[in-house]
Amino acid sequence: MIGINKGGTAAASSSAGNTLVIPVETPAAPKHNADPKEVATLFQSIEQQLQLQINKCRYDSDYYASIGELENVYKADKMLQCSAVDLNIVQACRLRGELPPKMHYEQRAFTKVRSASDQLDSLKDDF
Repeated sequence: MIGINKGGTAAASSSAGNTLVIPVETPAAPKHNADPKEVATLFQSIEQQLQLQINKCRYDSDYYASIGELENVYKADKMLQCSAVDLNIVQACRLRGELPPKMHYEQRAFTKVRSASDQLDSLKDDF
């Protein structure tokens, strides 16, 4: 989980209990000529999308853990960690007055298939 402490530092902690503390400055004057409203809107949009992705990865990890698919749990956890790092980078750029980093957007769709093979076998026996 990543958050900004009252002392002006950003802290990232993992389930293992390790905490990474990154000093964060107060918002600086912009270092670009772009429209501040457009930049603020862009930062807000990117941060919301990353937060949604983090929440989705957390949900997927819990789901796959509940059905025992460890390989997918590791994939979801890895994506969660990468998304948390990306969010931290975007927030740091905003606080430094820089433009948002160049991002590559990719949309993926996943389908969760639930099968009832035991029920199908019993139905075949009836016919």
